Amino acid sequence: MFCKHCGAMVPNNATVCEQCGGVLTPAGSGKGVAGMRQGRPDARRAASTGSERATPHEPLYPDAPLSERRRRRYEGDAGRPDSRRGLLPEETGAPARRVDVREKMPRVHRFAINWAMVGLIAAVAVLFAGVGFYAWLKTTDEGQLILARQGKSVNADALWALGTEYLDQGYIERSIEVYEQAWAQEPDREDLYDKLLLLTEAYEAGGYLQKAEDTYRLMYETLAPENPVAYRNNVRLLTAQGRTPELADFLKLAYEKTGENSFIKQREEMLPAAPTADLPGGSYKLENTVTKEITLQSDEGYDIYYLVDGTAEDTLPEAGQLYTGPVSLGEGGHTIRAVAVSSELVSDETSVSYVISLPVPESPKCSLAPNDYETRQRVWLRHSDMDNVTIYYTIDGQSPTSNSPIYTGEPIQLPVGRVHIKAVAVNRFGKVSNEMDVEVKIKLPVTPKYFNTKDTFNDFTLLSTTRDRFVSKFGTPTEETEITDVMPSTCLKLAYGWGEARFYPSEKGYVLYRLETDSTSIVGPRSTRVSMKETTVTGKFRDMGQLNDQNGDRSIYYDDQAGAYAKLYKLSDDTARIDYAYTTDDGGRVTLSYYLTGGVVARMGISYTP
Repeated sequence: MFCKHCGAMVPNNATVCEQCGGVLTPAGSGKGVAGMRQGRPDARRAASTGSERATPHEPLYPDAPLSERRRRRYEGDAGRPDSRRGLLPEETGAPARRVDVREKMPRVHRFAINWAMVGLIAAVAVLFAGVGFYAWLKTTDEGQLILARQGKSVNADALWALGTEYLDQGYIERSIEVYEQAWAQEPDREDLYDKLLLLTEAYEAGGYLQKAEDTYRLMYETLAPENPVAYRNNVRLLTAQGRTPELADFLKLAYEKTGENSFIKQREEMLPAAPTADLPGGSYKLENTVTKEITLQSDEGYDIYYLVDGTAEDTLPEAGQLYTGPVSLGEGGHTIRAVAVSSELVSDETSVSYVISLPVPESPKCSLAPNDYETRQRVWLRHSDMDNVTIYYTIDGQSPTSNSPIYTGEPIQLPVGRVHIKAVAVNRFGKVSNEMDVEVKIKLPVTPKYFNTKDTFNDFTLLSTTRDRFVSKFGTPTEETEITDVMPSTCLKLAYGWGEARFYPSEKGYVLYRLETDSTSIVGPRSTRVSMKETTVTGKFRDMGQLNDQNGDRSIYYDDQAGAYAKLYKLSDDTARIDYAYTTDDGGRVTLSYYLTGGVVARMGISYTP
């Protein structure tokens, strides 16, 4: 029979297996299915007839717990039953099964190879490897550089790297071409300044100096104005080309932008020293002369070109003049700009500003204090330096000018009414003092009055008489024409043998606004007429008694508050004109004029000016 624990063949009557030591069921006890499996005929019979039942298998280690017994039984300590009913071969009575040695040999399973599947897997592996390599070329710097060497489309970083390779290998033209392509592909990258340094290096190596200079200009003007590297490289370029004047200007720019002292020191070493002035800038007051002399000097003896009060567009030395002696400055503010010139080198510009002033005289004094007086008064003017000043005065109400009457030391007779005595002193330098203004009042009746709205001609009224009424009075004109005059609309001019009259359109029709006549029969304001003497006419209006001014004119009166004035104008040695005027309510002006020849009225007229 066979051991139910290890499967070894043992004698039928054995109770213990010689191989594993397991307890065996006695021979002949196997019945039922287990006996049938052991090859025992009686067991088959018993099983087939069902007359006998197989006895339960005696458990190994009966004292052990049930769980331990089960474990040992199935792990080999107690063996596994040969049938689902738990009967051993000996119990079935079946003959022992012959064991083939090959059954104990390890069983080898053989499988068929699917070459199609193997090929598919290999193809997928190759595909993934290709995709990975392509991704590596596209996404890594090394891969992009490989593509760049092959002329493929790559990013700007790879082009800059390839250009550097070409530059290191001495292929200047290739490196320039690749660098320029990289720049055009990514013109706004953050490290463009550093990249352009590579390009300028290639430009210089290839002899493209102008391109290098232009690139440096872009770098220091736009990309990084405070970075000194581009400035230094450009200085080297200008120095190598002997462009000294440009180099001087550029060194100044480099210092201003970067603040590096090396630039300004290099500039000072190559340029002439700026000229100096013997008088520091500032304010100066002259006492005995009308000009101030300024001396310029170059310590190295170079030529000096200077400019006084030039404009910002004037450049030195081109716009200046060669210095040959002291520069004279008159009164006022002045700026002297100067440079020293040695061959083609021009120094820095010296700029000195001066304010030259002349002494101003003090104001004149008046012998009459401001007050009201009951009688006619005379006044004297005085000055602390009478010998060196000229006093100009007025009593008509206007401020004195250089054309006003000159005070000669004689007393001035004041007219009645309110009078403003005004005077200024002018020294030999032409400096004018502050104005003296003394107001007095002579409390006597003021007659006659200013020319005013009540003064009219006997036969017509200005701004009132119409054309038709005028014609009915003076007759049909010899000529009537339309004219353009001071009035805003087209006017009418009526010509007569004795003069002319002009009319402008209004709501009343054409109204008189101007008339001139040489007829003695036409009577003017205050019974004045042609052929009267000058003194007779002026005696009919108020006269302040002011003397003639430097031009021969004489202000008769002037009242700014009343809007009235009167003045005699000298036209020639034998002719003159007297104008009396007042301001109308609408802001216009009415002027009464007398034209004199030899001191007699030859013609008179009146006009309105809007």
